[in-house]
Amino acid sequence: MPDLFSFFQRFRSPPRTGAPVPFATYDAFLHRFTDSPARFRLVCLTVGGCDWGRHARFTEPVVSADGTRLFAWELKWIPPLHEDRDFPRTGWNRREVLVDLVGCTFVASGWEGIRMAPVQVRPRWQLGGKARPCKAFRSPVMGRGDPIDRVTDEAIEYRDYRTPRRTAWAGLTAIHFEKQAVNTNELPVLWANLRTGDHHATVSLPPEPTHPFYARLVAQGMLPLAALERFLATEDECELTVLSTLGDLRLGKLDGDAALRALVDVDPDAPVDLGGLVVERLRPSHRNRDKDSFPPDSWYFTFSTINGKAAETQMLDEVKHWLATLGPAWTHEFRRDWSQFLELRSPALELRLNYSRSEGFGSIGYTANHYRRMLLATYGTDFAPTRSSVIPNATVSSRYGRPPECLLPTPDALHRPQLTLWRDEHGRCGITDEGWLYLWRRDEVAAIEDGVSDEYADRGGPYYEIDIVFHGGARLTLRRGNGSAAQLSEFFESTP
Repeated sequence: MPDLFSFFQRFRSPPRTGAPVPFATYDAFLHRFTDSPARFRLVCLTVGGCDWGRHARFTEPVVSADGTRLFAWELKWIPPLHEDRDFPRTGWNRREVLVDLVGCTFVASGWEGIRMAPVQVRPRWQLGGKARPCKAFRSPVMGRGDPIDRVTDEAIEYRDYRTPRRTAWAGLTAIHFEKQAVNTNELPVLWANLRTGDHHATVSLPPEPTHPFYARLVAQGMLPLAALERFLATEDECELTVLSTLGDLRLGKLDGDAALRALVDVDPDAPVDLGGLVVERLRPSHRNRDKDSFPPDSWYFTFSTINGKAAETQMLDEVKHWLATLGPAWTHEFRRDWSQFLELRSPALELRLNYSRSEGFGSIGYTANHYRRMLLATYGTDFAPTRSSVIPNATVSSRYGRPPECLLPTPDALHRPQLTLWRDEHGRCGITDEGWLYLWRRDEVAAIEDGVSDEYADRGGPYYEIDIVFHGGARLTLRRGNGSAAQLSEFFESTP
């Protein structure tokens, strides 16, 4: 009987013969949590010849003292609206994985939501659950973004939000590589930002350095092979500018009067000298689209270098030295560690400079008061009100359907720091707000109503408003501040 019992015991639990199966870690990369500077290291695993790293990332594994078991946490970042119900919440989730290196099986716990970085992982060498073969390991697939489909001598073919696109090499103005470890479990997350003119596309970079995309860039001299190898090998977040043809920003002695003269007639296809500030292309813009019937109040430009310097630290040094040469009429805020690193002001002009990744972006425009006074020389009105009323904390939020001639720069005599209601003795009404005068006749108004937008706070509301509704459907909407529709109605409709 003992011999038979021993036989069945050996049959049901075969003896462990041979050495434990080998395991290996690879592609280590530092990750971090949202809004936290803490960084932690995740790795891929190969267990007994099975690649577990295709869709899975682990804390560095701990091996038992006898070398027979391996313990690690598997981590995943789950984006919003994810359809897999195995995960308890959006954000970081983890499960424990215990591997029997002798039997070549593993056990995994259920997924749990976590909020703290896994700095200390304490192994649980007894993990309940059904043991499964290492080859049966599965982990939910998370997308890496739209891939590069094909590379030819003429173009790159890729997906842009699942839409097939084809970009010619000759049309590219910027190529920027980025390696991320933010809000994600992918290892590493490799992105390329491709720019052609005003169009941007973000594609997922291949992890293999032999990919035809890299080979083409190296062959064309745009990407040194050593720089590519360093970029792919680093464990931390990094960026690499491969191509940028956005132009050079030349900073010299700045003359504000010359800049004002140059902005009167700008050629968008030729370099512009703004009194010592030289940009390759200056394009007109408006800070507020409601005012696009007037001449532009600002212009924007792009750049990839400053005074010929391409490194970001060198460019910032050029700007810092340039600021020391400016006269007392200019005030500035220089923030070296911000993407918008410069705000420069004079009584008439405002200049802003930004730099992010491989792209510099700048804007120059008139100050609000100078722009208003400049327009008054061309656009005027005979509106001479006799009564006024101030509504504190109110602003004009939108206008719809009103003809352009109903909006004018505010005359100096009516300019007030707060939104002000006006009326004259002939039924003409107006509102002045932030340098602009909105005009209408009293008999044009169909109703003045209190209203609310974004009532359920999808975009930061609710916003309480006053709608001035005109015959024909046009309207002027105010963020009502301390006012009300009844207050406006009483002011505009009362008898003098």
